[in-house]
Amino acid sequence: MSYSTYIKLNKKSNIKNLTHLIRMLGYKKIKGSYKIRNCIGSYFRFEDHDFKSSTGVELYIFRYKLYISVSTCSRISRSYWDLDHQNKTIKLIRDFFGGNLETDYRKNRFLNPENVAPKLISSACYLAHWNFMNNMKRLEFYLSQRGLDAKYSDMAKSPHFTRINPLILSNNMTVPYVISI
Repeated sequence: MSYSTYIKLNKKSNIKNLTHLIRMLGYKKIKGSYKIRNCIGSYFRFEDHDFKSSTGVELYIFRYKLYISVSTCSRISRSYWDLDHQNKTIKLIRDFFGGNLETDYRKNRFLNPENVAPKLISSACYLAHWNFMNNMKRLEFYLSQRGLDAKYSDMAKSPHFTRINPLILSNNMTVPYVISI
């Protein structure tokens, strides 16, 4: 689930000015992993300092024969600041270029944040815990998929084979990963 917006810009809109405004708002151009019809630009904004973003905001520019449109999207697990920046983006684009705004909450309606902005220390703790749990799940998946059979556990009994035992090597590689998390 996500919060999506769609702005159909006025006919006088200029793509060069639009992309300039988008870059000023902190979006970075990305190469789309899939081809979207009529899409001429894919952008993403993720604030990686100050612990303000959790999922970021996606932005796409579309060119049709008669008009230009902009679409933004943020995921349901977004942070307060992701939603705030998405609303700021669509408000500025509409103020500068005009046009019709449609959101998941009807025409010309913004999704307002439900609560007040959390303290940055609270966001930092949440993101640290979230990253830690994701990395632990990644490690758990690695350990379950590494494909080492029980036959290697017999090798551990011999002191000569402990240096090349894949089971021991694999486990030793996970220790720095856990510490670095």
